[in-house]
Amino acid sequence: MTRKEKISKLKKWKASHDKVQTQFTKLFDLVGGDFDSPFAKPIWEVWDDYTDTLSELLGDKYQWLVYYTCDCDMGKDPKEVILNVGGKEEKLQLDCIEALLYIIEKDNDK
Repeated sequence: MTRKEKISKLKKWKASHDKVQTQFTKLFDLVGGDFDSPFAKPIWEVWDDYTDTLSELLGDKYQWLVYYTCDCDMGKDPKEVILNVGGKEEKLQLDCIEALLYIIEKDNDK
């Protein structure tokens, strides 16, 4: 798979997350509830399966997609990442899909 194809899959993955999150927020604003409710939980479990499958497809051995989702809030709360590649430390800002893929690819080069 080319880098362009990987970026396309990651953008689709992020867009899917954003759509689900937006719709749940609207629904919960109207009727109450939360993301851990019996209604939402199975949908987020499908999301987790989607994330796991994409991680496997991209060779994301260290769960960077999960980290990007949970810790970086899909890029809204960027984090600094330090990779050790070839004995050299590289500091990166995990703030977008392109950075996410770069980190996955560099982490696989170890």
